[in-house]
Amino acid sequence: MAKKAQISLFSTVSEGCLKVPDGCSSDVASAVTYFNKGNFAECRKLCSQITTSSDFSKEDKNFARELLDRTGTDHVILYIALSSIVLLIFIILWSWTKSH
Repeated sequence: MAKKAQISLFSTVSEGCLKVPDGCSSDVASAVTYFNKGNFAECRKLCSQITTSSDFSKEDKNFARELLDRTGTDHVILYIALSSIVLLIFIILWSWTKSH
């Protein structure tokens, strides 16, 4: 059974999840908690606020940018989806022109 580590006041998560950096603000700790819970929308919203605000330290902003990168859209999936759509259109047009 995995040990439990207290991340914040919101929840207890298993070891192996993203750890809260030492000396970070409570907002960064909340963003990490949202990340560990799988609530990426709230995590991204809070990280966006952290990166645009001047009230946070450089370390907090860097960590928030890292969380934004981790929760962003994977561009490979977008390229695969776009390629699949183009291929589907090609096959439909090819079969339509060859069947007549």
